[in-house]
Amino acid sequence: MSAATNEADPTLGRLREELARCLRAELLEARSPVALLDFPNHGNVGDSAIWLGQRRLLRELDLPVAYASSAAAFDTTALERRVGTSGTILLLGGGNFGDLWPRHQRFREMITDRYPAARIVQLPQSLFFADQGAIDQARATFAEHVDFHLFYRDDSTDDLADAISGGRATRCPDTALALELERTREPDLDVLFLLREDHERLDGSPLPEAELSELKWRVADWPHDPFSAPREATRVIVSFTARRERLRRELLTVAGGRKLTGDLASRHWDALAHRRLDGGLDLLSSARVVVTDRLHGHILCLVAGIPHVFLDNSYGKVSAFSRTWGTAGPLARPADDLTRAVAEAKMLLDLREDTSPSIEA
Repeated sequence: MSAATNEADPTLGRLREELARCLRAELLEARSPVALLDFPNHGNVGDSAIWLGQRRLLRELDLPVAYASSAAAFDTTALERRVGTSGTILLLGGGNFGDLWPRHQRFREMITDRYPAARIVQLPQSLFFADQGAIDQARATFAEHVDFHLFYRDDSTDDLADAISGGRATRCPDTALALELERTREPDLDVLFLLREDHERLDGSPLPEAELSELKWRVADWPHDPFSAPREATRVIVSFTARRERLRRELLTVAGGRKLTGDLASRHWDALAHRRLDGGLDLLSSARVVVTDRLHGHILCLVAGIPHVFLDNSYGKVSAFSRTWGTAGPLARPADDLTRAVAEAKMLLDLREDTSPSIEA
């Protein structure tokens, strides 16, 4: 099946060009091969989209990923065998640079401390710190590293990014924009409210249900991760581990085996990310219009051509990203609160009444 895409959107084309330009300028100097770390082994669909966008961009730059891993599965011996201690290490982009999600921050600080001779590239992140001590710790780690490079996603943190990186910071769009996506199904809802359920939620007010009485609507966050159930997770982990070890033994005996092993392992992570992204895109496709406070609700709708209204998260990263890169438009409308978001969604429904993308056999 095929569906209408958003390839003609000039904003999307402009952002993809800027994304490729930023990464090409930095990574073409990379010492090949590279490692790609902090695979998002959880149900946040946006992070899976970021991972897959990064993988696509690295292929376009002809930079092979010799080692890929989540933080939990990170293996220093494997990284050093395939990339060395002075190669290039890429860290996953996203919205967890700072002290709001400390596990990820501790991991990137550990990597930076452990590999002082490596080129370490932090792919595009939103930066947020609530505590000055955490800022000082980050500056001591990253600014002191001789070859640390920071990409960040919006202009609200220009000064912070410059200080933390020791002057090696570049503003860059989100890597999920590199994906080519489309609706996966005919919508059966008028409006989907994709709203955060975690501590980044800003607007906790109830929906103005009286304004929705004539519409078919639903409230949800990203779908349940099929790999979070203990039985399924165990099956996947056991299968992955056994297959990886078998391939390692077989492929290390042939010329170029290390490179092949790294690439095959990366594909296992890619498969997980694709499964999670597919579930999220199917959810977004279920409605004619989406209202969301998730940055990647906004970005994935933009890429797939789905009309939507976007709200802010707790520290303003959604509005900051949109302001920085000019992503608001006729079919991507900002709103300050849920009441206004509903009004904007109803206007989009009226606008799109006879022009909703359809799926062709």
